[in-house]
Amino acid sequence: MHYDVIQDNVGNQPLSRLRRALTPTGTLVTNAGGSPSGQVFGPIGGILRVLAVNVVVRQRLRPLPDKWNREHLLAVTELIEAGKLTPVLDRTFPLADTAAGLRYLEEGHARGKVVVTVSCDHPTPDHRV
Repeated sequence: MHYDVIQDNVGNQPLSRLRRALTPTGTLVTNAGGSPSGQVFGPIGGILRVLAVNVVVRQRLRPLPDKWNREHLLAVTELIEAGKLTPVLDRTFPLADTAAGLRYLEEGHARGKVVVTVSCDHPTPDHRV
């Protein structure tokens, strides 16, 4: 499957693999540079690589903005509500299994968002979700 947009927050996949998962004119947004940890320049080297490759490919490769404001979040919300943006969900874990969900993420298995669900069966007036 190919995606129009990929947002990489983890950086545990090489840039080449992320690009193969994109459509020919897809967009990659990354805060990790698409480079595995342990490299000499860390995420800075990965971000520089993303910017350099962006110059020579049709795909759009962008570092994640370092600051988000209300307008950015509202724009994303509008895209989701309009059905133009669909987050990829990998797994859900109930709140009681949060530790298992974190282990799943740490082991690098997730291929989408991992969600912790909170059940609100009997809310009290002071209970806020």
